Amino acid sequence: MVSEYSDLVLQNSSPYPVYLDAACNGQTLSFTLYGYPTHTVKLRSEKIKTIPCRDYEITYGDVPSTTPPVDGAVYQSYRDFYRNGTLFATEKLRLSAYAPTLGKIVLVPDE
Repeated sequence: MVSEYSDLVLQNSSPYPVYLDAACNGQTLSFTLYGYPTHTVKLRSEKIKTIPCRDYEITYGDVPSTTPPVDGAVYQSYRDFYRNGTLFATEKLRLSAYAPTLGKIVLVPDE
């Protein structure tokens, strides 16, 4: 879950200490959490809606081209909790919407 807002909150709800290690190689930021494994957490998202786009924006230029439109989408993300491989809880996280993008047609004007 990445956004322009600083909304990451970490809370240790176990009775055991934890250690968080972070690393960055210039392209990727990764975190490793060390502690006593009481359960496993997996993040998932489901596409719940497609926002269709079939429209084009027409412009003029030197080279003709066509870029197809891209549908938008709405996704629901979840946090699933497993103990010994069995799902025991699911937490609904955020709803993310991605706007459709118009296609583009570049026409070359007649001289």
